[in-house]
Amino acid sequence: LPVVFPILIYNGDKKWTAPVSLQELIEVPPVLKQCKPYIPYFKYYPIIENAIDKEALHSMMNVISTVFLLETGDTEEFFKTVDRIRELLHIYDNEPLLLRTLLYWLVQYLHSHGMVEETSIILSTIDKPQEAGTMLSRTLEKIKKDLRKEGFSQGVQVGIQKGIQKGIQKGMKDGLLRGVTQERINIARKLLKHGMDEKSILKITKLKKYQLDEIKKKNR
Repeated sequence: LPVVFPILIYNGDKKWTAPVSLQELIEVPPVLKQCKPYIPYFKYYPIIENAIDKEALHSMMNVISTVFLLETGDTEEFFKTVDRIRELLHIYDNEPLLLRTLLYWLVQYLHSHGMVEETSIILSTIDKPQEAGTMLSRTLEKIKKDLRKEGFSQGVQVGIQKGIQKGIQKGMKDGLLRGVTQERINIARKLLKHGMDEKSILKITKLKKYQLDEIKKKNR
């Protein structure tokens, strides 16, 4: 039998915690414990994308590192990876099979993430890597510009929303303060009419001296 080297590639966001041994992954009920010796024993080699150092990936200019960067990166990482893909198209110019594999994967990735809707035109040229690569480069550049534009628009929108919210909060605060102050003024007027002394009125209403003086002037 040929040598088999089992590999697991995990591109999820959460931490990979499953055992690497097949026997530990299979739960054998007590009734079938006699079958346990017949369960194949081997370990798989885990490649956990989100645990690989980004600097190490950037230092490797190949298809696998580019795929990992694209799958685990953010928008800015996507912009950088687009430039890497262009370079790879030139590096692997004489390896059409590898180029076709990369281009096919990339088209499917863009489609599954809602970045491109129509894939048939690019896929129809996949057997001509140079032609497909040129078309895909243009598509990637457009996506790159659209994402930057969308990011700018979102930033502006967030700024506007924050400004509106801040204005509403300030308006509510100012309105509340004006309402409280007006109520205190009304109380002060009533107390003045009843002949209460200024010191007591100021203590009760928490008004400033100049505010009480203004009330007294208007009441004359």
